[in-house]
Amino acid sequence: MASTLAANIKTSRESAKLTQAQLAEKSGISQSMLNQIEKGKRLPSLTALDAIAGGLGTKAGYLLLDEA
Repeated sequence: MASTLAANIKTSRESAKLTQAQLAEKSGISQSMLNQIEKGKRLPSLTALDAIAGGLGTKAGYLLLDEA
């Protein structure tokens, strides 16, 4: 799940033409935390996942899907 989530967040961020710094700011989390999440080194809390999804303009459930 971590690798799917990490890939979906990174792909969605890149599709939105956002840098990690921009998404971190929009989401209210640190760039360092976002970097660790995108690399699959850390799982976000539900609150952080919801904030990231909001920053990307999508729903948290979408980021968890294998086929996202």
